[in-house]
Amino acid sequence: MQPINGLNPTDRITKRSWQIQRSWLTPFTFGTFIFTAVTGILLFFNIHGGLVKPAHEWISWLLVIAALLHLVHNRRSFTSTLSQPLAKVVVVFFFLLLGASVLPMGIGDQQQHRHPAERITEALVRAPLSTVAKVANRLPEETVQLLWNKGIRAQGTEQSIQAIAAENRQGTMEILSIIFQGQTATTQKKRDHI
Repeated sequence: MQPINGLNPTDRITKRSWQIQRSWLTPFTFGTFIFTAVTGILLFFNIHGGLVKPAHEWISWLLVIAALLHLVHNRRSFTSTLSQPLAKVVVVFFFLLLGASVLPMGIGDQQQHRHPAERITEALVRAPLSTVAKVANRLPEETVQLLWNKGIRAQGTEQSIQAIAAENRQGTMEILSIIFQGQTATTQKKRDHI
């Protein structure tokens, strides 16, 4: 094709396709960054409501893909920036930080990092109903009846709170709160006899 008024028609197509790609890539990168940043902040403050955690984990993959595409399309600018000494220092710092964050710190199990209340709650949720009833200072049979009165069906005293919650489509904390609420006359008599 011959140039018209000094413009080559193929140049116009190349520039236009770049603009079309850039027109969705930059907002896509920005959108995934904002989403990941906000959900990351919510997770940092232990706000796990709704789909915050799984959405954060999956949208983070989209952010990684968008950032890589953005780097590929801006590789000249990126390599030019990385040739500067300060940029090299910053990149090396983050690579060292990444390496240090995946190294074992000799602590052993992740359980040690959790708050004791979380570990206690997890133990109660996995324990049989009879054990949880004893911790709540209740009789196991009385606890089964209490749950039944609240519309929660427990199959027996050896069923775990987690299993009861799953079968009744209830939260484990709701079931624990029912078990640990107030005391009945039977429990008070049992305590008085001891």
